[in-house]
Amino acid sequence: MATACYLAAATLVSGPPEYDPFSGAVEVLRYTFDDKNELELLPESWQSLDWTRRKGRAFSTYISTGIDQKRCYNNPYSLRFQVNGGQAINYSPTVRIDALHSYIFRGFILTQLLEHDAALLSVSFLNHKRQRVQRFLTRPVSGTYRDWVEVRIGPIAPREDVRFVVVGCHLTHDKKMDIRGSVWFDDLFLGKLPQLLLESNFHTHFKERFTEIQIFSSVSGLDMSFLFNVTMEGETKFVESLDNEVIPDALKWAFTDNSRPLSDQAVVQPQKAKAGRWLISDGSHNSLLILKDDKTLDVFHPDSSYDLQLSMLDNFERMIIKNTFQLDANDPQPGRMPENEPAKHKPKMWQLNPQEYGYYKIRSRLVRDGVVIIDKHTSFAVMDLVDRTPRGEFGWSIARHVDTMTAKDLVEVA
Repeated sequence: MATACYLAAATLVSGPPEYDPFSGAVEVLRYTFDDKNELELLPESWQSLDWTRRKGRAFSTYISTGIDQKRCYNNPYSLRFQVNGGQAINYSPTVRIDALHSYIFRGFILTQLLEHDAALLSVSFLNHKRQRVQRFLTRPVSGTYRDWVEVRIGPIAPREDVRFVVVGCHLTHDKKMDIRGSVWFDDLFLGKLPQLLLESNFHTHFKERFTEIQIFSSVSGLDMSFLFNVTMEGETKFVESLDNEVIPDALKWAFTDNSRPLSDQAVVQPQKAKAGRWLISDGSHNSLLILKDDKTLDVFHPDSSYDLQLSMLDNFERMIIKNTFQLDANDPQPGRMPENEPAKHKPKMWQLNPQEYGYYKIRSRLVRDGVVIIDKHTSFAVMDLVDRTPRGEFGWSIARHVDTMTAKDLVEVA
């Protein structure tokens, strides 16, 4: 099994303080351990229809894991590991994803009485054979906490052969291990964002004066804004009502609770070219309804717009020049996975004039419906480049005033 492991929550984002990648993420999966239809609550252990527990010599079967009905982050239940001298891992079901998006993960961990053991969460990307090809780990949490600890991963970009994702809840230890204590996991969230690549013709981050500067930005995964979904009671009647251009009351209530109330002038029309799709028009507001499965109807904002904003700033963060490209959202295909990787949006090239000597920053922002969902940057310096001078076999030395410098000063000079 080919495995690439990346520790901690290393992100691809470096934006202003107000930027939060989770604000624009679309939910892929969420586990709160409170769905009685999926979990069987047992006195000392738990069993899920799809969750699995790691087996093997290194994973103790006598460590009980179960649903705790008294302690949680913000829902009635949480997943608890009872520490007893060993390690254990519980894995979620596999969920389909694609390589066109980047992904972010967030979860909450609570630990008590841990000295040598630690709790952490993992996100594993699998290929079409369900073989793990990438794995990302949160920071470990140990000790005793009064409040829940939030851990994050991402945004992370999957390899092109990634097709599934699995979340893992881990109890691990170092050379020593604890024989008492507890660990809780709750509110595990995986969201997706478009994938933005920022490249340039200054790969070494240095440019000579009077040379042109080229910035390339390519984007994929430009989904329509997802509004909410509706669980249909009596799916056949629900669909027949929409086909007859009648908006069911349950759908009207869902709009009131999740978006904006529909007016009396709202109309729904089937999209004859594609089955299982309807368009609701309500004045200047449109909504696209797509039948996800036999029980669920997804609602999207079909007029979603994306702006790719490129800007160049100087060393003092002052704007020098900017450019904006408008991008169209992709047609959503809920629950479907293309056999072949779709073509990504053609890279946008931004040609800049040669710059004076100095340090510059290039910022690339992807904005959806007025909200910044991705913020990335790169930088370069304009300076005269010289050929490397020959060096002696002994390197370099400081000949004077060494006796007045502290060891710390010498390290900084070096």
